[in-house]
Amino acid sequence: MSTQTAAQEWDAIAALVEENAEELGAMTTHSELYAWAKEQELATKSKFPKFKTEIRKQLDLDYDELRAEAKKRYEEELEAKAEALNAESKDGPRVVLNAAGDAEVDSFAVCKGEKVLWYGTFHPDDKHYDGEQTTADVEAMKKAVWLATKIKEAAKVETLMLELHVCNHEVPKPTGACVKAGLGLEFHIEDQGVPALDWCRENGFQGWREVALPPLVDM
Repeated sequence: MSTQTAAQEWDAIAALVEENAEELGAMTTHSELYAWAKEQELATKSKFPKFKTEIRKQLDLDYDELRAEAKKRYEEELEAKAEALNAESKDGPRVVLNAAGDAEVDSFAVCKGEKVLWYGTFHPDDKHYDGEQTTADVEAMKKAVWLATKIKEAAKVETLMLELHVCNHEVPKPTGACVKAGLGLEFHIEDQGVPALDWCRENGFQGWREVALPPLVDM
């Protein structure tokens, strides 16, 4: 099977961009450009940087700038939605949870105060968990957010503020997950640890279905 040299790749991509200049020039988002590149089998480690360079040179289209602008708009919209949810939920029902993961023993726990609600080993479907401590804490936090949505459903409340406590400063605030779930969010990082940490080391398993969910809500 013949392969192109780097120079041949450059030439072929430059010609392709020139031939499709009108179509490409009408595109206004990085998503459109990437989708087109993928259709043309240019979305590879070797070819895509060349494609980005050629559209910038020939068409004055800066893929990375368009992508950065889209990310900024998304983050601004997300923050606005989060602020609106927090305002709605501020004085209403709330649930206070703490969560932790433990990469060393491959486990997680979600608690309300000292009371454990859900704990056990990670499941193969926890796709982002890779055995590193911060990802263990992130996965545990995701489970806490998901559990809060089930608590909201079970309690039949229109709004719910999730007050979430974790103890890893590397864990990002789960704004997107809470917006998607329709939850307000108060996020706290505790330097002294959280009760869920100890439950990560307990033998056995407890599913969230074993717990009565409506009483967990503080009205």
